[in-house]
Amino acid sequence: MSNPIGIAGIGVLIAFLCLILRQAGFGAYRAVSLVGVVGMLAVAVTGIGSIVGELLAPAGEKMGELVTLVMRIIGVGYVFGICADICRDVGEGSVANAVLTVGRVEILLLSLPALRYVMELVGGMVT
Repeated sequence: MSNPIGIAGIGVLIAFLCLILRQAGFGAYRAVSLVGVVGMLAVAVTGIGSIVGELLAPAGEKMGELVTLVMRIIGVGYVFGICADICRDVGEGSVANAVLTVGRVEILLLSLPALRYVMELVGGMVT
């Protein structure tokens, strides 16, 4: 992300363009909005890649696995949250709730190996 002010400005321009199109009665303003959202998210993905690279570089192998797991969980949370927001924006609240539920289940599935490891540690300390 080399120009954060410019990127934020593009986001505001997209929002105003959608507002003008909606007020003018253009029915496909949501499609314009969706294209803008996808473009902004593509920019965010490059920033996330830089963050992950910086976090994994100094980490050891075991710590790198933990950082990777945490980043995957955060990424899944963002992806499902954004998808749910898009569903709400197009008027599908029940679909948005279903998307969020699937996202929560996916996060639980991703965290199962760590949870199993903690349970084994606790079990070893008890016996």
